[in-house]
Amino acid sequence: MSKLEATFAYSQTQAKKFIEKTLKNVNNEEEKEALAAKIMSEKENYSCWLIEDERSFISGCCRRMSTYLKAANKIYPMYYKEYIYRRLKINEALEACDDLLEELQFVAESLFSDKNKYSDIVLKIERAQAMIKKLRQSDNRFLKKLIDVKMIDGKLVRA
Repeated sequence: MSKLEATFAYSQTQAKKFIEKTLKNVNNEEEKEALAAKIMSEKENYSCWLIEDERSFISGCCRRMSTYLKAANKIYPMYYKEYIYRRLKINEALEACDDLLEELQFVAESLFSDKNKYSDIVLKIERAQAMIKKLRQSDNRFLKKLIDVKMIDGKLVRA
């Protein structure tokens, strides 16, 4: 159980509150206790499986984000196709950030979690997204230096 509590802010207190709320209309104490035990058992089994699956998916998102950024930073574009490929890799890193945020939202809603504990990590991911967007915007500096792009009437045109 301590493994669950240490992962995704899983909370026994939140689980008990959910069960109490679900069973508030059951008057028979024996029946209420039996149902509570059954719900808790099913939710714990589901939570164990979900946490393992989500841990794997989220680490994959983080790996993808890092891999795409490294791939983009290895490209110093000299041609328009290289510029586009670099931009594609940066966009894929942004998609990995979006996937990560969506998955954390799903986990927060699916588990008995203290959602306040998610705010710090969400802010960090949003900061990373903002930095990646600034990187993408700063790449416009390459456009004027590309070999196969020319300035015609104040506009950049592929040669």
